[in-house]
Amino acid sequence: MYYPIELKTGILPSLLNTLSIHGSLTQQANDSDVTYAALAHLLRIQNELNSLSTCMQEGELPESAQACGRIQRLVAEAPSPLDRADIMCDIKVGFPFLTRRPGHSEPPLLENISHITRSYSRAAG
Repeated sequence: MYYPIELKTGILPSLLNTLSIHGSLTQQANDSDVTYAALAHLLRIQNELNSLSTCMQEGELPESAQACGRIQRLVAEAPSPLDRADIMCDIKVGFPFLTRRPGHSEPPLLENISHITRSYSRAAG
């Protein structure tokens, strides 16, 4: 005759419970690391976009072109989970020069600045 034994005490159930908790904590730590890396990368992109905006407002074309190159690199080097995030899609759509190859942002940037300058001249004149 077989009598089921309830395994809530003893070394094996305790070990299995501890391993389960450890696995859960390990996953949470990994998730936190990935989230931190994504947010840190987004902050670097935001800082460069702010720098680009400042350079554009002050008419600093060479610095603007350099900022574009830095932003392109940051977008291209985004961690995998971040690269698939909606915010990255929004950034790429909102700033089309970012999807061009690095080093090739200057002509569109010059075109945009030229267009903005012409529009401003017409409005002021």
